[in-house]
Amino acid sequence: MKILLLLFFFLSHTNFQEIIVPEGITLVEDFGDEFEEYYEQVKPRFFGWSTVVIHEEEKVVFVSDTLFSYSNQSNESIDYTYEYKKGKDLKNSTTFTGDISTKAGGKVRGFNLNFNSKLQSKLDLDVTESTDEIWEVDIEVKPYKKVSLKVKGEGELTNGVSKYYIFWIPIKKGGWEILEITEEYFWLVEEHAWS
Repeated sequence: MKILLLLFFFLSHTNFQEIIVPEGITLVEDFGDEFEEYYEQVKPRFFGWSTVVIHEEEKVVFVSDTLFSYSNQSNESIDYTYEYKKGKDLKNSTTFTGDISTKAGGKVRGFNLNFNSKLQSKLDLDVTESTDEIWEVDIEVKPYKKVSLKVKGEGELTNGVSKYYIFWIPIKKGGWEILEITEEYFWLVEEHAWS
């Protein structure tokens, strides 16, 4: 269990600042002691991956990036101009823990995997290219205020645990999680600037 927790420590969706899940839904990074309970639900196989889905296509909200954040600690308003250029968008995020890695065998759109078909159908990374979009925004930051422009959105979260068996003996195990983005938008936030 100590090795699993050590590997588990590095698990995260690195392209998101924050993922907000509804009550009763747990991210893999927050499973903790529940891992053992979930592993007990995995059915043994003669050979290959066996998977248990814990949460399937649960609605979540995320903040993926802060494009800018301006703080004004003076008595005068300050004007800023921000230019934004948009290129490729990452549409899905996949994370793994334990002995599960992207090099388990087989290929699915850039990932090397060999999970059972239920899990394999969920593990793909879609990168869609959009035409370059350039825009400018003029921002007035009032005295003692902070203005931030963030990329926020909604998605569907699916996660679970898996074990890899050879002759009914589990030799690898770990958790996995996929976040599929369904909507993305800009979120302008004004708040009090604390000194």
